[in-house]
Amino acid sequence: MASEITYAEVKFKNESKTSGANPGSPAEKMWGCCPEHWMDSNTSCYFIPAESKTWTDSKKKCTEMGAHLLVINSREEQQFISKTLKKYTAYYVGLSDLERKNHWQWIDQSPYDENAVSWHSGEPNDSNEHCVLLNYRNSNQDGVWGLNDANCEIPQSSICETMKLYL
Repeated sequence: MASEITYAEVKFKNESKTSGANPGSPAEKMWGCCPEHWMDSNTSCYFIPAESKTWTDSKKKCTEMGAHLLVINSREEQQFISKTLKKYTAYYVGLSDLERKNHWQWIDQSPYDENAVSWHSGEPNDSNEHCVLLNYRNSNQDGVWGLNDANCEIPQSSICETMKLYL
């Protein structure tokens, strides 16, 4: 079954065709949009599918929508996403060690930077867990969101990410 992404139509009246920015410069990218029903940030769009699936099926679902599982590029991005999530739900992200070599790899092949993400204390901790979840832990009355290595075959929620379109 094919999935379709719908972008909201955006029209601007009485807008100048030139913004004074150099063509192709970031300043020229003044109007960004995400597919309908997706959350948006500065450069990305995020979607949480309704069904819980295994990591592999979550990856497939995101791909069918023209996206990929969430790739966290900074602690700020992880914090932004965490603010929109349900505390007692775990979400697959696009980080895994599917080759079982204790080498974490992002789904889009971008370099893994352990300083860009926040793992829960003591994680990763199981050589039999090769996929990664973003989940909430309530410890010492201070709840925190963090990454946790997990069994890839247990159905969980997931977060899909795609690039924001600029007009």
